[in-house]
Amino acid sequence: MARRKGKVKNINNRSWFLRGMVIGGIAGTALSLLETKTRKQTIDLLTQVKENPTEVKEQVTEKVTEAAMKVQHVLEDTQDAYNNASSKVFE
Repeated sequence: MARRKGKVKNINNRSWFLRGMVIGGIAGTALSLLETKTRKQTIDLLTQVKENPTEVKEQVTEKVTEAAMKVQHVLEDTQDAYNNASSKVFE
């Protein structure tokens, strides 16, 4: 029984976290739209998405893929540095 309660509590924590992220995102977006420059950029982006959704999707996919590759390289470099430092410490 105790294990089951832990799972429920964990789900509730994730639910609250997700709600907080959504509310924060909405609040941040609303506040950013108070600035004229940001509002114009947002409107331009939404217009571009409306007029050419396939192109925007491809651009987003490409950028996400590039970012994922960069993160992968950083993780590999970090792991290499850790392994190098560990081997020197334990020699």
